[in-house]
Amino acid sequence: MPKSELESSATQLHIPQIPQVVYTDSIDDTYPSLHYLTVEGKTTRQYFLVAPDSYDPTTPLPILIGLHGINGSPASFRDQFLFGALASEYKYVGIFPLGWGDEVNSNPTWNSGSCCLSAMVANINDVEFIQAIIQEVKKNYFVDESRIWAVGFSAGGMMAYKLGCDLASVVTAIGVVSGTLMQDPCNPVAPISIIQLHGDLDDAIPLLGGGQYSTPPVRGSILTAAGIFGCTPTQDDSNEINAIETSAWSCSYGTDVRLSVYKGIEHEFLRSWSYELVNSLISQPRIK
Repeated sequence: MPKSELESSATQLHIPQIPQVVYTDSIDDTYPSLHYLTVEGKTTRQYFLVAPDSYDPTTPLPILIGLHGINGSPASFRDQFLFGALASEYKYVGIFPLGWGDEVNSNPTWNSGSCCLSAMVANINDVEFIQAIIQEVKKNYFVDESRIWAVGFSAGGMMAYKLGCDLASVVTAIGVVSGTLMQDPCNPVAPISIIQLHGDLDDAIPLLGGGQYSTPPVRGSILTAAGIFGCTPTQDDSNEINAIETSAWSCSYGTDVRLSVYKGIEHEFLRSWSYELVNSLISQPRIK
């Protein structure tokens, strides 16, 4: 999309309407947080839903979609990374879907473009699956449509980027940990906020690119997004005390882009990053 079409103006942000996904959704008899969703004509898939312990139904809630990595699971992303517990503290609806896996591949993953494994080979439409889940949440909760986030680790971070490319009409921000952009071209219909956290010793998704999945350079992903959105640089510095190098850009319609590289960190997800991600995402609603 030409840069001029994404720049702020005196008019409201125009976001094209997309067709609704036809699906059915059911809840497990034993575990009420477990849902089974079937997009019409597709295989039934699973996700977990975590709502705040208490909330005002007249107050809109953000949605956080948590996307696990290849060796992870919805439960581990929800519990180990605290995003389930944080739903009550920050008042959002947490969604934790299960990636795609076939009989050969025991590690479910996502089709994020040029990665990963069986989901990519089978050309699974994970964007459609996530869109259907968001539709279902909107049927049952008063949703803050300026705060719909996709947060992912590793291959889940790649999927978060794909949602930013292909579902920017709905998803307003992404949080990426140890992931990178695997979709080319990436043509979002609206600007989104991006916060990316990465370790400089990550050898699975190296900062400079390469590794097992032949990933592109991480900084290139951020620069691509900043260029698409016509963002203005606001920060480029190194904090020696906390061993963090941060680059940031201010973008249109209330969105921002930031990359923080942590020195001495490998391919991992620090628990403190969960708070950093949610605090950043909740402070950046997309303004229409």
